[in-house]
Amino acid sequence: MTPLESVRPIVHPRANLRDDLDHALPRLAHHGQDGGRDAPDGRDPSPRRLHPRGSLDAAAEMGESRKMPDPTRRRSPRTRLRVGDLLPARRSLLAALAAAAAAAGCGSTSSGSQGSPPSSWTAIGAGATHSLAVDSKGSLWGWGNNAWGQVGDGSVTMRTAPAESLNGFTAVAGGGKHSLGASGVGLLSWGDDSLDQLGDGGGSGHVTIPTALGFPAVTAVSAGDYHSLALKTDGTLWAFGDNSQGQLGIGSTTTRSVPTQVGTSTYRSVSAGGNHSLGVQTDGTLWAWGDNSYGELGDGTTTPKLSPEQIGTDTDFASVSTGEVHTVAVKTDGTLWAWGDNSFGELGDGSTTPRLSPEQIGTDTDFASASAGNAFTVAVKTDGTLWTWGSNSYGQLGDGTATAMRPSPAQIGSGFASVSAGAYHVVALKTDGTLWAWGNNSYGQVGDGTTTNRPSPVQVK
Repeated sequence: MTPLESVRPIVHPRANLRDDLDHALPRLAHHGQDGGRDAPDGRDPSPRRLHPRGSLDAAAEMGESRKMPDPTRRRSPRTRLRVGDLLPARRSLLAALAAAAAAAGCGSTSSGSQGSPPSSWTAIGAGATHSLAVDSKGSLWGWGNNAWGQVGDGSVTMRTAPAESLNGFTAVAGGGKHSLGASGVGLLSWGDDSLDQLGDGGGSGHVTIPTALGFPAVTAVSAGDYHSLALKTDGTLWAFGDNSQGQLGIGSTTTRSVPTQVGTSTYRSVSAGGNHSLGVQTDGTLWAWGDNSYGELGDGTTTPKLSPEQIGTDTDFASVSTGEVHTVAVKTDGTLWAWGDNSFGELGDGSTTPRLSPEQIGTDTDFASASAGNAFTVAVKTDGTLWTWGSNSYGQLGDGTATAMRPSPAQIGSGFASVSAGAYHVVALKTDGTLWAWGNNSYGQVGDGTTTNRPSPVQVK
């Protein structure tokens, strides 16, 4: 592993919001936007989506009209500045972990290289405004918004085409401004650490290269706005980062700067959303915790939960995916279920009515997987066809248009194996190993070498 970037001074997690907006607005002017959502005149048609927890900074970077947060409301009771006294020792520890990672097969491959990407890929992860993928040799590639180092190429330079980082990866996940990965050395993290979402003990500011945490045997990762989840090979669930709404599921609202076990149950699928989390346990039951302002937990209420709570009594859930404030799940019989906010038809039931409990979407029984973005959803069926619905202001539905919304699933292609939705863009793998992307491209997150929005899938190469 290449040397870690110097640890930056600790700043308030929202201190750079105005800088983010100033950086984003010129791009929005180029794309004919004025901070509005799905409205050609630039007005925000849905002020009720101003989430009570405060804005997603990544959405603010894209010029979304969101509520400015109260900087005093999200603070953990612990004193963060004391970490500064430990930074010299922490640098030495991270250097040792980096050396161990390199020795174990997660080494550097000339960080930041933008040579020709490979022709075959095995894993993908879309963040809010950046994208990640693992090639057939296990090398990590990233592109898009990189203001916090979330691309992982050792810089904070925006990348409009894939940039190679380290190797040895088996899974990746993109969050609001941070990223997670799993490899032979266990859990790795990089990007923004303003709310301890990197799990490295706090105080990083931001990290520009994937850093091993000394947390082995990780098989899956999921990154939310400012919190993170990791599944170990024994099925135990671990969480860290922001916990202001109980999204870590540890029974409190105390932020955790290192991985903390969530109960003692074992899970087969987990997903970190805007400020909520869901998981499917190994017995097929569905569990939810965190913010519930729009019914995104699915328990029939809008009451937040600080610990995992079972949703219904069904025991046939296979996987779950969380968006900003809605959730989708696939059952073992291939049926698709959705709940939470539905202002832009993101639930796919043909309406814009929110749902507080899981509702079956259509009658099809051949869904293989689904991924929830910010007010839109994408899914792959067992025959490889790709289906999309919800908000489409940036062409994120991939149907060749940028219409306001579509409240029901529509097929847009075939030959797909998996899909990952970002805030307003999508990254997908085809069965032939090729990589495709579409939607908002303000930061180059589509990966085609431009910053032009793409309303139809384009190959990343």
